[in-house]
Amino acid sequence: MINSRPTIRQIAEAAGVSTAVVSAVVNGKENQAVFVSQVTKSKVQAVVRKMNYVPSRSARNLRSQKTDVLGVIFNSLNPYHAELLEALQKECFRKRLEVLPYVTNGDVKREDDYLRLMSDGRVDGVIICAKSDSTVERIHKYAGPPFNLKIVTTNPAEPDIASVHTEESLAGPLAADHLIEQGRKNLGFFGGMIQIGRAESFFQTVRERGLKPCACVGDRYISDFIGAQPLAAEMLDRYPSLDGVFCHNDEVAVALVGAAMDRGVRVPEDLAIVGYDNSRVCLYARPAISSIDTHVDAQACAIVAKLTSIINKRDFELHTVLKPDLIVRASSSCIKRNKP
Repeated sequence: MINSRPTIRQIAEAAGVSTAVVSAVVNGKENQAVFVSQVTKSKVQAVVRKMNYVPSRSARNLRSQKTDVLGVIFNSLNPYHAELLEALQKECFRKRLEVLPYVTNGDVKREDDYLRLMSDGRVDGVIICAKSDSTVERIHKYAGPPFNLKIVTTNPAEPDIASVHTEESLAGPLAADHLIEQGRKNLGFFGGMIQIGRAESFFQTVRERGLKPCACVGDRYISDFIGAQPLAAEMLDRYPSLDGVFCHNDEVAVALVGAAMDRGVRVPEDLAIVGYDNSRVCLYARPAISSIDTHVDAQACAIVAKLTSIINKRDFELHTVLKPDLIVRASSSCIKRNKP
């Protein structure tokens, strides 16, 4: 029985192999620099389990000059970002990487502080899912000397910044055409802000179809359920003839469903609602909420692949753009009927 932490040499002695073979097996690199048969691999793994061996990360880092850790910065862990983090962790685990998350709560100073912290070598690269007016400037700052961070962002494409994002300008037409096909005539956009692709393309499509859209976004950027509750009541009071709404995200869509029910407005009979992100909260509401699917799993795979390519100095496409899809559920799926 070994009372102290076992070493790689002790594992090698117990398995009757070299330390190079043990290193290859525990790091998942057998048959790269060192050939390891399946029998030997199984023997080493059995000894590793029996002796509760855990490789020394610090020693591995010194040898490889890598941490195998990716940092990721969020404004908040809303339902969409929580699902993206989960998908990133799943993809990183598959590639024997770890994820180190940071949450700014919308504080741009904290975003700067986190990037400065990660410049000390604790991560191999950074995924930026946060966005502020100064995020692009900040990315350029920390991607260059003396920081030299490897960065991929989920924000819309900018020159010289590697990105993976879903094309928002394709989302507006999907939502608008769906609502119009359901017989809706008085359409609006709710929550968030109107100076973004999903809102601008929604307004443009509605106008092209000969209709006049409205909007209720508030005096500040609102994208959470609590903040959207009074705004939802305001929208329904201000636009009583409203019969179709495209929401900034799924959280504010849930708030709008609740506000409609409180007023006796039937969803979808009187008011059809479409969200954005297709997060799991769509399934928690009743009726379940139609939403624009931004393909979180595909985003995570593309983000990790791009960032590891940058880290390992392999060729990569600067921008990856995913196409959104509309997922129709009960909140918008029936043809409008007149109130009894």
